[in-house]
Amino acid sequence: MKSLRGQLLVASPQLPDPNFYRSVVMILDHDEDGAMGLILNRTCSRTLKDIWPLISNRPCLSNALIGVGGPVEGPLLALHNNPLLDEFQVLPGVFFSQKRESIEQLVTDGKSSIRIFLGYAGWGGGQL
Repeated sequence: MKSLRGQLLVASPQLPDPNFYRSVVMILDHDEDGAMGLILNRTCSRTLKDIWPLISNRPCLSNALIGVGGPVEGPLLALHNNPLLDEFQVLPGVFFSQKRESIEQLVTDGKSSIRIFLGYAGWGGGQL
């Protein structure tokens, strides 16, 4: 099986599923057991600064909108460029993290490029 990690899925205009209508999904991980991805082109009305007090007491200066990563609920997830705080590399120079401590450091260090997401897209084995 060839992994689709790092590939983009672009929704067909005929796709009726409202969860993925006009979406672009980056596949973060893919193996025989299933796949996980993030919708890259959908945001919610809340900013990182709005929700940050629920996560940390450290200051957050970012007014970036939170991405809606997909229909599956989950913790905050981050795509970023800091190899020291990654859980795995999605593409060269693009890393994934979901550990609270890593996201807190990424947000407050002011040095990393980061996008934060709530939720993700998931598929079981053989669904993609």
